[in-house]
Amino acid sequence: RSAAKPNMLAKARGYYKVYLERHTADDLPRTKALVAFQQVESALEKAGPGGPDAGVPGFFGLPLGGASKIVFIVDRSGSMTDSIDFVKYELKRCIGVLSQEQQFYVIFYSSGPPVELPSRTLVNGTVHNKQLAFEFIDGIIPQGETDPSKALERAFALRPDAICLLTDGEFDRAIIDLVRRLNVSATVRVHTLGFLYKTGEIGRASCRERV
Repeated sequence: RSAAKPNMLAKARGYYKVYLERHTADDLPRTKALVAFQQVESALEKAGPGGPDAGVPGFFGLPLGGASKIVFIVDRSGSMTDSIDFVKYELKRCIGVLSQEQQFYVIFYSSGPPVELPSRTLVNGTVHNKQLAFEFIDGIIPQGETDPSKALERAFALRPDAICLLTDGEFDRAIIDLVRRLNVSATVRVHTLGFLYKTGEIGRASCRERV
């Protein structure tokens, strides 16, 4: 049995411990940290007996094994400050289990231009490309408001077969209309993940442009 999963769980618990020490028991950041940690822990447990390097790739429990070209669009707005470490952690875990045949790309958004993987295009899941992606993800700092429009335009331009869009905010109806226009052929499956702190869960939805 691989020691990778216990080690990754220990690291995730370490992240959570920092928030326990930093925030009081009744404040929102502590609650957000707990929710995010629970989702990462759940995702690792679902990875299978071989640890996070085994089983079907997934993002916060969302199966992605059948997708060959995946774009991750991740909220980096200021409201994500207390969740970003856990999101980065799970994003890297997900990328880490992709096969070399699968291609991926990462876009972080807030207000203004999106922050994208330096390759500017989809890359294969090689060890080298994964390491470059990890370094890019580690350098992201949350700031600004929540506007995924430019990130969505960039993502669809890459012609993926799956998009994972994560946020802790609410979108204007115009974003739904934008996705309809960009995905007019309904060939791209758009997965949406939202941090819903009032219910203590991450909400997930999936659509082929039926939003």
